[in-house]
Amino acid sequence: MKSLFKKYDGQTINIVGSGSSIRYLNKDYFIDGPVVALNLAIVSVEKLDLLNPIYSMQKDKGRYVKTKNSRLGVSNPTCDRALGCGEICGPCPTKVRPKKATLLLDMNDSACCFPDYNPRILINQGGLGLKWDMASFFVALRLGGFFGCLKYRIISCDTIAGIDNVYQYRGQHRISKVFLPTINYEFITPTKKDGAK
Repeated sequence: MKSLFKKYDGQTINIVGSGSSIRYLNKDYFIDGPVVALNLAIVSVEKLDLLNPIYSMQKDKGRYVKTKNSRLGVSNPTCDRALGCGEICGPCPTKVRPKKATLLLDMNDSACCFPDYNPRILINQGGLGLKWDMASFFVALRLGGFFGCLKYRIISCDTIAGIDNVYQYRGQHRISKVFLPTINYEFITPTKKDGAK
C-alpha cells in the first residue's frame, strides 16, 4: 500500500461503481488520472481499453473475516475457496477477477482472494482511518486522498448520487453526506447519448 502514497499527486481519481447507468459507460466519461473500479464495475471498465492506470477493488466478503479475537481472521462461511471461478467468483458473486488491472484487496476482508493474480496490492482500511467493514465506495474515496488526488470523478455510483433508490445502498447514501462535503467531487451518470455530460 505504501507504493500508492502520493503516487497521483494533484490528479483526479475516477471512481466507478456498478449503478444501472454503467450500461452506457464509454471512454468519454473518463479524464486523466487513476481509475478505481468497485467490484463488478471492472468488467465494464476493462472493456474500454483506457490508457489510465486501472485498479480493481475487490474488497467485500473474502475467504477470511477479521474478528476481535483473531488477528488473521476466521474462515468466512460464504466462501469455500479463494481462487474464484472464471470471470466472476462463484462463492462471492460480487467479486470479479480482473483481466489486467491492478487488484486491490483489503488485508482483513479479501486478502486471500485470487491468490495467483498479479499485480495485486493489499490495502488496510484502518491505515486509511476507516473501520474494517466500511463499504468499498468510502474506501475508494479515502484511497483518492492517499493517492494524493485533489479531485474526484464519481461515475455510475447512482445510489450515492441519489438517482437510484436501491434499498441495500440507502445507508451508504446517508453516510456519503458526511464524506462528500470534505472533497472536490462531481457525479457522472452515463446516459444513452454518446459522449460525456
